[in-house]
Amino acid sequence: MEKLKQGYKQTDIGVIPEAWEVKKLGQLCFPSKSRINPITSTINYKCIELEHLSQNSGVILGYANSKDLLSQKSVFEKGDVLFGKLRPYLKKYWFAEFNGVCTSEIWVLKATNFILNLFLFHLVQSERIIESANLSTGTKMPRAEWKTVAETEIPFPPTQSEQTAIATALSDVDALIAALDKKITKKQQIKQGAMLQLLTGRKRLPGFSGAWVEKKLGEIAEIKDGTHQTPHYVNDGMPFYSVESVTNNDFKKVKTISIEEHKLLTKSFKIEKGDVLMTRIGSIGVCKFVDWDLDASFYVSLALLKFKQEFSAQYFTQYSKTSEFNKEIEEHSLQHATPKKINLGKISLVKIRIPLSFTEQTAIAQTLTDMDDEISQLEADQNKYEQIKAGMMQQLLTGKIRLVN
Repeated sequence: MEKLKQGYKQTDIGVIPEAWEVKKLGQLCFPSKSRINPITSTINYKCIELEHLSQNSGVILGYANSKDLLSQKSVFEKGDVLFGKLRPYLKKYWFAEFNGVCTSEIWVLKATNFILNLFLFHLVQSERIIESANLSTGTKMPRAEWKTVAETEIPFPPTQSEQTAIATALSDVDALIAALDKKITKKQQIKQGAMLQLLTGRKRLPGFSGAWVEKKLGEIAEIKDGTHQTPHYVNDGMPFYSVESVTNNDFKKVKTISIEEHKLLTKSFKIEKGDVLMTRIGSIGVCKFVDWDLDASFYVSLALLKFKQEFSAQYFTQYSKTSEFNKEIEEHSLQHATPKKINLGKISLVKIRIPLSFTEQTAIAQTLTDMDDEISQLEADQNKYEQIKAGMMQQLLTGKIRLVN
């Protein structure tokens, strides 16, 4: 048996600091039962519904007005912890920043007098609580039961100083993630504005003044689709792309086929660096510029666009994100098909606006791609700090790392 580190003890839920206790969640907080009827109430409250809580981030996205709603609502106060109880929304939580009301599908948790509310907010995000809440009941809209969640045993630092230190450290990371989220949103808005100006010719980049034209995709690119036969998948083989590869922007975690089948499928034509893949069944019109070296096959649900030398594939990829392009795709799709579908011939008829100058096409594409790269880097940073937060929670909420003596 491994020797315990000095200052720690063995418990039924694992090794915890000697000064810590094992508590049930129900000893640390309780769900409020205070309700109001919006119809009879003289006050118009801000009302939080599940749709107003961002998944797995603790961020509020907005609120409704209680006067616009008919059913009874739970009352919460500033400092309470809101926690979604429906199984699909277990990772929806919020530290209340104002007094208000919320839907009955959200618990309003109030801390007992020997635990900080902010510490409770981070506590309900822990794997131990989420797993317990996931033992839900019902089949149509399964939900967590408080009597089950309340019995969950957790390691607990009894001093307010240590609770404060843990809550502060985790809140600091939350603030950093939230700041990155705001920056990403701002950069995305700037990118949308730049697209609206540059991809319509309303604003020209310095040094350009040539004509713009309207072209059908079939005039500027050769368009093919992938194999119509479901291939035989193997555990270790050549990459095989599908709609999910494009919509998830993931070309590594893909199914694979044998080298022999791959050679057969790519005998006439193949995906090459500089091409564009576009979804055409299920999801339609989502495009991915192939900017990496590859050797892969693809399914009939994707279209492969090989652009003529005087037309930029990168420009088209940026244009494919506009509302004008999406409208064209929708108009040429099969109107009543389930799932959605656009035939190969119809893709050729889709029109785009494009400058005649290849140099201007390239300059516009590069300007917008640089913005995309900046947003991608911010998203990578945000993901990194979310992983750091998860690691910190695992260490700090179990006492493996102490912030106070």
